[in-house]
Amino acid sequence: MMRRDAEPGLIHPVYRAVRLGRADAAAGGHLSTTAGWNQTERDWNFLLRSGQGFGFETEAAQLIASAVVTFYGKEIAWLSMVLVAPEFRSQGIAAALLRHASSLADAHGGALLLDATPAGRNVYAAAGFRDLFSITRWFAPVTARKSGSDPLAKPIPIQALSRWTTWDEVRFGPPRKSMLTALASARPDLALEYVDREGNAHGYGLGRSGRVATQVGPIVADSTEAARALLRSALDRTQGAVICDVVDGSGTMEAELRDRGFAPERPFTRMARGPVKPWGIATGKSLFVTAGPELG
Repeated sequence: MMRRDAEPGLIHPVYRAVRLGRADAAAGGHLSTTAGWNQTERDWNFLLRSGQGFGFETEAAQLIASAVVTFYGKEIAWLSMVLVAPEFRSQGIAAALLRHASSLADAHGGALLLDATPAGRNVYAAAGFRDLFSITRWFAPVTARKSGSDPLAKPIPIQALSRWTTWDEVRFGPPRKSMLTALASARPDLALEYVDREGNAHGYGLGRSGRVATQVGPIVADSTEAARALLRSALDRTQGAVICDVVDGSGTMEAELRDRGFAPERPFTRMARGPVKPWGIATGKSLFVTAGPELG
């Protein structure tokens, strides 16, 4: 197997630092599958196309660790896919990946954000990250169908995504048009908008297929009513296992999920290193369901 290109600035005393490209989607997918994560090779293709991927390989060119930094505009760098193969852990590899990601964010001039597991939270806190808000992953092996009173307006398929990418920037903050476009094109059945009878925009929702479950999200809305309507409509369009990463604090959303057979699976903490504006990405405002820890 051919060796990958070197990644300047990434250092480990034993393993070779490498730049990851789209040709590494399958190898990255193997790392996330081994860890029990939900990403597909399609997810990896998008991440390695839109972000800067790097990691470590052995002398035999086996990829043993990865990370991806995705830049959202000039002010936000998003860190994801920090993975180390089990047999290579406890050798300082993850710490080296984090240092390099922080250096990339500093060179870019923006804050570095991520969604941390409980195990990772202490590590990131020691590296200068601070808590922003909490998220809970909800899981259902099969979602229950539920009848109920219709909202004032039913969610419908998104008519023009450009309207929502602009709308999203006002609430989420940094631009993420390429990510929203990729999600909408991959699962158009989950690309929904909530517009009232006068044509005023109140929220949108997207989703994607995962390795073990469909992931519903992001759902961004100006009201709990709109968010719940989008969630309900998305769940009505799914079959099989589903996960939703829900910003904590919305009892209405949590009640909807419990009624559908969901249960909390694991918590995440959104964290930041460096200053960030009071956008939804940092406050959770209007962000009812996230796009997942790999996307923000």
